[in-house]
Amino acid sequence: MGAMPSAEEQVCLQRVSQETNNGDVTLLGSSFSQAGTEVIVGVGPQMARWQCIAYSDGTTSRPMSLTNEGTL
Repeated sequence: MGAMPSAEEQVCLQRVSQETNNGDVTLLGSSFSQAGTEVIVGVGPQMARWQCIAYSDGTTSRPMSLTNEGTL
């Protein structure tokens, strides 16, 4: 990857790290929209997937686990 995470990606990485109490977080991807930037974060050695929405005002949604949720 090499590129620095955007401000939205960075704030979501920080929020997921706080939510999971795990500093081992990896940016897996993000998609920008007017409503907010969806950021997918991998946590821990198994890269458990977490979702966070970052908004243009600097706030985020509460991070939500995408694993062990059953079929969506």
